[in-house]
Amino acid sequence: MDAFNRSYLRFLGFIAKSVFVPVPIILIWEITYRCNMRCRFCDARLLNGKYYRNEFTTQEGLMLLKQATDMGAKLLYLTGGEPLLREDIGQILRFAKKIGMVTMLGTNGFYLEDKIEQIYKDLDYLRVSIDSLRIHDCIRVCNSAFENALRGIKLAKKMGMNIIINATVTSETIDEMEDLAKFAEDLNCGITLSPLVLKFRGEGNSGIDFSGLLPEYGDYVLSVNRLKEKYPCILNSDPYLSLVRRGGIGYAGIKCKACDIMLSANPQGDIYFPCNTNPVEKINLKMTGELKKVWHSKAANHIRREVKNYNFCKSCMDRCYVLPSLFFSVRGICDFLRHTGHRRRFF
Repeated sequence: MDAFNRSYLRFLGFIAKSVFVPVPIILIWEITYRCNMRCRFCDARLLNGKYYRNEFTTQEGLMLLKQATDMGAKLLYLTGGEPLLREDIGQILRFAKKIGMVTMLGTNGFYLEDKIEQIYKDLDYLRVSIDSLRIHDCIRVCNSAFENALRGIKLAKKMGMNIIINATVTSETIDEMEDLAKFAEDLNCGITLSPLVLKFRGEGNSGIDFSGLLPEYGDYVLSVNRLKEKYPCILNSDPYLSLVRRGGIGYAGIKCKACDIMLSANPQGDIYFPCNTNPVEKINLKMTGELKKVWHSKAANHIRREVKNYNFCKSCMDRCYVLPSLFFSVRGICDFLRHTGHRRRFF
């Protein structure tokens, strides 16, 4: 049984507790919105200039991790922007491992070669974005994006890191999914084929319309189900694909647990409720100083009661939030126990 399977089983005890009291088992920290790319489908590039300033300092970030683990956090997922642009990324990961967290980081891979010495010892899972074998640089609006990411992946493999390639599937790349799966198989990496979904952060949104890039979700599900039989490296789970086919978490009959088991933090220390995809409320940790007060605040508890009534939640397919909700549901637990070996897919 690999580390992720063991971690999942260990988390189940905390999930049982969260039925009665919300426990932030997972911390999703957008550690910076700075990025060297201008991906055509990424909403982070729509944010205005204030979101690139006043980021958490190193000490403030370590305080966030310590307070989160004191409350029960077990998994840290660092995302962005581009997390490797943080000069203190190695220090943050070392501290997270020191206090017992499972660590995961999502990157575009451009700076992997430069930063790998700082991160490889303290990172349990590395997710690298490769969206196309044909037009990756065009999608990312960055020269040599594919070449640099590939070199970084190969180096990370040599250093024994657990790598998951993540491909954002759009209307332009849906026909490339088998090529991407073969690419991951040749590199001996897992791959997640993630359909593009619309998500906006509200403030700073310029109103750019991404709808033309959305894949046809029915075709996406049929293709991935077919490819999974041929390529065991594809990590997309049956419950997630079923959710996409039905049109979102609400239509799949799953209760969103974003407010109950996940903490969403942005670079400036705002804690989002219910999540950073649909931030109904945000409370700044710098202003309050105590994460426990934020987590159990009246505003947060109100949103927990109302989340089932939010229409935007029903159609949500954002992997960061629906996957934990799926796999810490009764249906998800049963699916985990029903499968063995490579059939145990979490993504």
